[in-house]
Amino acid sequence: ILDEWRHYYQTPDVELPLPPSEFSKFVETRLAAESTVNYARDREYWFQLLPDIPPAPDLPLTMDAAKLALPTFERITVRLDFSRWSTLKENAMVFGLQPSRLLLAIFAEVLRLYSASSEFTLNVSIVDSLGRQPCFQSTVGSFGSTTLVVAKGNDGESFKDRAVTLQR
Repeated sequence: ILDEWRHYYQTPDVELPLPPSEFSKFVETRLAAESTVNYARDREYWFQLLPDIPPAPDLPLTMDAAKLALPTFERITVRLDFSRWSTLKENAMVFGLQPSRLLLAIFAEVLRLYSASSEFTLNVSIVDSLGRQPCFQSTVGSFGSTTLVVAKGNDGESFKDRAVTLQR
């Protein structure tokens, strides 16, 4: 989209073409899906699972969360060089793991090190599949959604086994 912006910024006299679809159409389509049989079936499925879904990771805090006026977070960044990342992806693919699921499994393992429970649920951001349709490719908007991912594990399982289970 930045290339398009630059193009029209540098040539302001050019008339902009209308996008094939607007974000409001995405919202309307998403809302209409909520009245379908498939949506009702999926909703019922998740409501039936709720009692068995473990809570979020029980992580240690330096103080009582209720006493925090404004929680703060720190982003920690680690980068792998191309060679190491390629090797990691190749090894993951041997076990049928997608790179994004491998990273999620690594994240879950780090949380598991600090969590009071070895099983917990993560709320994971995903791209709504409707937003991937060609008619929305040049549309600007928040096409994100979330899904619950249960990280199960016990000390007897290997990381590979837990990662493969997490991908299912």
